[in-house]
Parts: sequence; C-alpha cells; structure tokens
Amino acid sequence: MLKGIKSLYKKELLDIIRDKKSMIIMFLVPLIVYPLLFAGSMYAVTFFINKQEEATYVVGFQEVLEQDTLEQVMKKVEESDGYKFKIMKLKEDGSKLLEKGDIDLLLTSKQNGEKVEYQLKYRSTKNSSTTAANHMSEVIEQMRVELSENAIKEAGLDVESVLYPVSGEKVDTAPTEESMGNILGSILPFLLIISIVTGAIYPAIDTTAGEKERGTLETLLTLPVSNFQMIMSKFLSVSTMASVSALLNFVSVSIIGIYFYQSFSISGNGTLDVNMNTLVPAFLIMLLCVIVFAMLISALCLCFCLFAKSFKEAQNYTTPLMLVIMVCGYVGFIPDIALDSRLAVVPVVNIVLLLKDILVFKYSFYHLFLVFITNVVYSFIVVFILSKMYNSESLLYNDGNGMKLFQRRSEQKNGQMPGIADAILLLSVALLVQFYVGSIAVLKIGFAGIALEQLLFLVLTIGFAWYMRVDFKKLFSIKIPKVRHVFGGVLLAVGAFLTTLLLSDALAKILPDSASNLEEMGEMFNNQPVAALFFVVAVLPAVCEEALFRGFLFGSMKVKWKPATAIVVSGIIFGVYHMSLIKAVTISIFGIALAFAVECSGCILVSILMHLCNNGVSVLVSAYPKQVEKVLPFLFETKPSARVYIGMTVAAILFALAGIMLLRGKKKIFKKVLKKC
Repeated sequence: MLKGIKSLYKKELLDIIRDKKSMIIMFLVPLIVYPLLFAGSMYAVTFFINKQEEATYVVGFQEVLEQDTLEQVMKKVEESDGYKFKIMKLKEDGSKLLEKGDIDLLLTSKQNGEKVEYQLKYRSTKNSSTTAANHMSEVIEQMRVELSENAIKEAGLDVESVLYPVSGEKVDTAPTEESMGNILGSILPFLLIISIVTGAIYPAIDTTAGEKERGTLETLLTLPVSNFQMIMSKFLSVSTMASVSALLNFVSVSIIGIYFYQSFSISGNGTLDVNMNTLVPAFLIMLLCVIVFAMLISALCLCFCLFAKSFKEAQNYTTPLMLVIMVCGYVGFIPDIALDSRLAVVPVVNIVLLLKDILVFKYSFYHLFLVFITNVVYSFIVVFILSKMYNSESLLYNDGNGMKLFQRRSEQKNGQMPGIADAILLLSVALLVQFYVGSIAVLKIGFAGIALEQLLFLVLTIGFAWYMRVDFKKLFSIKIPKVRHVFGGVLLAVGAFLTTLLLSDALAKILPDSASNLEEMGEMFNNQPVAALFFVVAVLPAVCEEALFRGFLFGSMKVKWKPATAIVVSGIIFGVYHMSLIKAVTISIFGIALAFAVECSGCILVSILMHLCNNGVSVLVSAYPKQVEKVLPFLFETKPSARVYIGMTVAAILFALAGIMLLRGKKKIFKKVLKKC
C-alpha cells in the first residue's frame, strides 16, 4: 500500500510541477514580488516624505489683532526645520481661497482677554493642507511653551517647578525579541495562512477539476490502486506544495527582515539587541504548525474542488473558502484577543493566535498540543469525507450532484434530494449566522438570543429545502414511529448520556481550561424561569438542530454514502459544530447515537425525543438540583469513587445495548451474531 502511495505521490508532484502557473505563483510571488513590494513601499514612503519637506506651504493670515504676535508666529515658522512656509496676509475671504486651493492653511485669531486664540482652518481631503495644519499646530504649541516660560521667569519663579511639577518617563522592559515578535505577530501569521491557501488551491484544482477537464480521471481510476492510495497521494502532494509555498514566503519575509536589521545597524541609527538563538526554537515550532495547518487547508481545498467540473468552476468554489480563511486570519490584528481553550479548537483562528503567541515567546505547551491535535483531527475528518466523496461515481462524474441551490427554483425537480454540496453550503451559512447574528443577539438580548439563534437554524433549513423542492418526508424522515423504536431511542439516549458523562469527566481532568469555559457559559442560564429554560435549552434544540443535522445533513449523506459512513460523519460534524474540545468529543458520540436511531427507525421524531430527553435532564439538574440529587446522586459527586465509575460504565453499556436491540430488532441482532460465530 505504501509503495502505491509513494508512486502516485511522485506522479501527482510531477504533474503539479509541470504546471507553470502554479510554479510561478509559488516561487515568483514570495521570492520576487514580496521584495519588490517592500522596496517599492519604502521608496514610495521616502519619496512622499521628501516631497513634503521640499514643498512650500502657503499660509494665509486673517483678522490678526496684534502685529507683534504675527511677527512672532512668522519668526517661529522660519526657525522650524524640515518644512517651508510662505506666509501672506489676506485681503479677501480666506475660506474661498482655501476651498480653491490657492492657500493650504487659513490662520485666524481673536483676543480673549489677555489670551490670543488661534484657529487653524484646513481641508482634510488635501494632503498639503493637512501637513501644513499639523506643523503649524506644533509651531503654535512651541510658542505657547516659550511665552509661558518667559512669563514665569519674569515673575521670578522656577519654570520647572511651576510648569512641570510632575514628570513621567516610559520604560519598555520587554526584550527586543518580544517587541519585534509583537510587530511580526500581527502580519506574519496572516501572510503565512494566505500563502498556504494560495499554495494549496491551484494544485488542488489541478489534481481534481483539472483531471476531469483533461479527461485523465477515468484513466487514473482504472489503475490497480485503491481509492485510499489515490486520495492520500493527492492529499500529500497538495500538502507538500502548500507547505513549500508557506516556507518560501516565510524565508522571503525573514530575508527582508534581516536586510532591514542590517541596514538599521549599518546606518548608525542604533543597534537592535536581538538574541537570534531565542528565535530558532520559535521558528521550528512555527514550521511544525505550518505543516499541520497546510494539511487541513489542502484537505479542505480538495473537498471543494472535487465538486467542480472545470478549472474555472473550481476557482469559483474555492473563492468563498479563501474569503472565510482571510476573515479568520484578521483575528491576528486584534490587539487584546488571546488564545484560550475555546479558540484553540477553532480552525484558522487557533493557528493564527498560536503563531502570534510563539513570536512573543508566550506560548504554552498545553495550547500548542491542543492546536496541533485539533488540526490533525480536523485533517483526518476531512480526508475521511474526501475518501467517501471519491467513492461516489455521481460526484466524480458530476451527474447532477452539484449545488442545486445555485439553480433557479423553476428549474428544480419536484421531490428531489439535495446533494452533499448543498448540505455543506447550508452548514456554512448556518455557521456564519451563528457567528454573526447569533453572537450579537446573545450579547444584545441575552438568553432570548439563544432562542433566536435556534429558530434561525430551522428557518434556514426549511428555506433551503423549500427552494430546492425536496421530498420533505424522505429527507427529514417524517413518519409515525413504532412503539419499540420510541423505547429503544430513549434507552439508547440514556446509554449515550451516561457515556458522555464519563467522557466529560475524563476530558475535564485532561483539559481543565475547556471545562471552566463550559461552566462560565452555563452561568447565562441561571435565574431563568423553568418553563423558558426548558423551551430554549431542550425543546428548540431538539427540533431545530435535529432538522438541520439529522434531517438535511444526514438525509443528504445517506443517499450518496453507506449508512454507517453517513451516521459517523454527520455525528462528528454535529460535535465539531459546537466549537469546544470537550463538547466536540462527547456530542459527536451523542450525534452518532441520534443518527443511528433515525436510520433504524426511519423517523426523525425518535431523535427529537432523544435530544429532548438529554437536554431536559440538564434543565432539571439546573432547576431542581436537590430533588434530582435524591434520585441521581452520582450526578453531583465532585470526586466519584471507582464503584460509581464502574456502575455508570455497566449501566451505559446495558442501556445502549437494550436500545440498539429495540431499534434494530432482536432477530437482526441474533442473525448477525450467529453468522459471525
């Protein structure tokens, strides 16, 4: 198997290297364009500064009360360095001259007792006018200080004690390496993730949509290799090119930084006391993070490109992905945001903030491990999804499996089923709604915002399904459930609930920060009416989330994939969607149980009931802790004994098995057991 992957990997790399466009973007941009951009920007800044210093700014005086004051201002302007001013007394309306551009600054004054008040009128839309106003305000400030000091001296007082009784001095105690890292931490992570994306997109397009367009995919599929070998070769080749692109960009930026460092030292403007030995470990860790992130981006690009029929269509599909990554990359420019356990599981954001922490030498190995593991896990999940996509002939040959939402509603077929691309698009839109609308709603209206967020999920799901004229009964598994399915679903929900409790307790000990974050989020539900709490926490998620995940998502997947694959993938996506490491693991298991119940019963009402029971228990624990503790004391033990753990484990297994037997049917279970024996 490894030999086959190695051969295909070499073949994919050679195909990518032969593409001159990809090579130009990969090598030309970082090695030539970046230095030219930096040199050009430096030249432009220098040229602009020189032009400002060489220009002569026209200042018009009007309504000046005292001639000696005017002479003082003119003298002070003449003494100022770096700027040339032409001062003239106006005989006509200065506002009109300023508007026409005949003068750059209009200076008026009035007497307020013994005080002279100057007013500087300028036009912010004109650079010369703004520059003149800024410099003239400095001149007037110098005049004010000098006149004040002279007056104090004439009164026989000490200038320092009267004008400057208190002084302050800023002393930066941060090492030079941290100061430089703080500056680079806002720019370098963004440049790196953009270089990784651009380095992955074109090879991904070439190895997927490009092969379809050239007609070479069919030939590749006839080779005596498995889909896994083919997918891994494409994935590794695209990851390699993305990593090389990021490395070249990193080297290019480093060379530019070294050039400026040497130029600064040689010019005699001072020295930068930088210990380069401290930067080496940070750069090595950054390289490791870049490689892991390149794996994730490569897998995502391959997934998006596989839906396309041509190179041009693939570019259209990857544009939204690139925009989302760019928006997430801007988090590095936010000054007060820091990497924590919650952000450590958010794709793109986690790598940007980690790189920022590494550059200022304040990273923790806990967060480093968390970011590394989550990116690896996400990469394997996406590669797993990609492998299932390659098993779908309808997707490979594009026989109507594109995004149906982009077609007019009049062209949609009645009773059709959405494709996996439509489900991915719905999830993406729902995630954006949750991030922007949901988060703002929670901040604005608090507890009610959570209800609004859930209702938006339902509206989006129904809206997508209505627009595509889907078969609602088939997609959402709408039918009356059997009694044994209802009981089986409840028993499986109890088993899954106990399993998630055990896992949550274990993960809380391994990841204490994530557990504390969950406790902080739960404070929002305090002091809420029980009926409202039950409706928002139990009823709405049971209906809205089930419609989205076990309805639209699972319904779309099980049409194209095997039931087991659809169950596992939809469950994992359900867990990852909750944006918490502990929740991602535990809710994924619960999501798999929910999807399994829908597949066995053919009815979404069973999963709705299971979801309602699970969340309802949480509401009862929050609303009636004393009463629940009498019935279920193990839920409230801070340090459960080994006996409790064993009891919960046995109970979880028994309840889960009983639920599975009722859902699947005893005969089917016994037949499978006999066959294996």
